[in-house]
Amino acid sequence: MSPNDQDKEIVERLIAETNLSARMDALIGEICDKLREYGVASPHKAFNDLVDPFREYFMLEYEEERGLEDAGEEVEDDEEEDERSY
Repeated sequence: MSPNDQDKEIVERLIAETNLSARMDALIGEICDKLREYGVASPHKAFNDLVDPFREYFMLEYEEERGLEDAGEEVEDDEEEDERSY
């Protein structure tokens, strides 16, 4: 088993044990509800727009930590896909 597989297994087990996914969904729901209260027309899009730079930052940090090459190309590909999806 490769180190990446071991890491993935640990993360999946912790998510299952702590019900992290459901807790994150609930938190995102609360944030979007609050954005809606403040009059934001598309709260989920606004939330994603706010969070995307952090996702990119942490993915780059993770890729650098793992020593992955071509990280910049992958991020550019992701940005192009995101632009097409909107």
